[in-house]
Amino acid sequence: MKKITYILTLLILLGLSDQTVAQYTKEDEKKSSNSLSDLTFRDRIFTGGNLGFNIFQNYLFLDLAPIVGYRLTEKLGAGIGLRYSLIRNLSTKENWSNYGGSVFARYKVIPQVFLHTEFEALQSYNYAGPNYNDRAMAYMWFVGAGYSSGNSSGLNFSLMLLYDLIDHVNSPYQNAYLFGSSGLPIIARGGVSIGF
Repeated sequence: MKKITYILTLLILLGLSDQTVAQYTKEDEKKSSNSLSDLTFRDRIFTGGNLGFNIFQNYLFLDLAPIVGYRLTEKLGAGIGLRYSLIRNLSTKENWSNYGGSVFARYKVIPQVFLHTEFEALQSYNYAGPNYNDRAMAYMWFVGAGYSSGNSSGLNFSLMLLYDLIDHVNSPYQNAYLFGSSGLPIIARGGVSIGF
């Protein structure tokens, strides 16, 4: 008899706790479906970019790449970017510059980890053929993942590993590939963003 009373008490308590957990209001449902619905267009905008500097084997490398994006959902953002980079031979004082733009999208898997894709077109140089060193276009399509510190409303520092699906012959990134210029077309990129 004690066992039956114990089992019935347990079942009643479990039934009551189930009803308590299942109760929520329509406002809770609306908030959980899209917490961005109350934000204005301006509040959904995020900015950021990369600022790079490196001296390696007698070469100076400077890079400026601002971005602006729009938060489509709590986890998905898309935007555009500009890039200007300067490479200078410190011995000969010879300069090369690359400039252009990009479109990108980011998806947050969890608050600190995101997936990233970006198509970039740069005015670069012809690194192959008879017109070597003449101006030429270079196209890159990066896919990869990144880690971001902070939260989505404040200042975030990020680090990404990106694979170039196109690996264009005129890509200015070939000397920056993690496994050398003839290795896999993987680059590391760091940056800052505000608001995503």
